[in-house]
Amino acid sequence: MCRRDEHDRAGFLLKLCQPKIFLDWIHKPNNTSLITRGVKREAIATALHYSVVNRIITLIMRIGIKEDVVFAGGCTRNAFLTRILQERLQMQIQVNEYSKMLSAIGAALYAADQ
Repeated sequence: MCRRDEHDRAGFLLKLCQPKIFLDWIHKPNNTSLITRGVKREAIATALHYSVVNRIITLIMRIGIKEDVVFAGGCTRNAFLTRILQERLQMQIQVNEYSKMLSAIGAALYAADQ
């Protein structure tokens, strides 16, 4: 786990907000990357996770939450990402053990109807 000062740095990194911009800063050329500046990899990973969750929350708020939230796809295998999302939404998120295959199952069902 990251120490408190590393979390403070992660908070600064969150201001970059969008994951694409954030990733650009990780591997910037000319020794200006976050890693060459001495930012711990754990702080970078934590900030990236929060950045992704912030983006997900923004998308969710556009449509609103009416009932249960189901988290599907390969990202559900990332327990840290799922936990952060639950904390930010302040509600339990449903994750099926086969959630990484839901897109494939949906495509197969759609194809069967055609």
